[in-house]
Amino acid sequence: MSGLNNSLNKIFNVWKKFDELGLTIKSLWVVIGILVFLNIFLVFGWMRMPSRLRIYLPPDLTQGAMLKPGKIPKSTVYAFGYQIFTAINTWTDSGSSDYRKNINAYENYLSPSFYQELLEDHATRAANGSLGRQRLVTGVSGMGYSPQDVRILGDGTWLVDLHLKIQETVNGSVVKDVVMDYPLVVSRIHTSIQVNPWGLAITGYNKDPHRVKTNI
Repeated sequence: MSGLNNSLNKIFNVWKKFDELGLTIKSLWVVIGILVFLNIFLVFGWMRMPSRLRIYLPPDLTQGAMLKPGKIPKSTVYAFGYQIFTAINTWTDSGSSDYRKNINAYENYLSPSFYQELLEDHATRAANGSLGRQRLVTGVSGMGYSPQDVRILGDGTWLVDLHLKIQETVNGSVVKDVVMDYPLVVSRIHTSIQVNPWGLAITGYNKDPHRVKTNI
């Protein structure tokens, strides 16, 4: 009788070990399933991450800088307004050929309303005969960038005060030499890096530009 009990105990222990092993295997499959789900979730999240980020670098990095993707320093906003606006308004050959060409070339850096405003300005100048000249637009010595030249108007909108020297010539003779103040409104826009690497656009004037100084 004791021999039978021993046999039954052995069989019971074997079954018990099989049950424990099965429970362990089931637990491992649950862990594997969770890991697979987490991997799929991470891969999906990685695929939805932007392939490119805009990082705006301030001009002076000698002291280092804490950079955050998408954060735009005032100096970058100023540099954008200066480069785009002077490029549009510099006429190397003649305003008759260059002004409209420049407006179209930099259309992606202008709001639709300001683009139309510049086209209207081109038509007005063409009608009064003020395009048949060369024009050079540059910064003014001693009136370069300072943080006070860029003011925050709202979330993603800035007022940029540009002090620019404008010199116009006809057949090599200077016919206009003035210093102007252009209060540009610059806004952040959502567009592809290929179309507009800056992610900014000039949206218009905060108030009418005015003459600061007349040299000729």
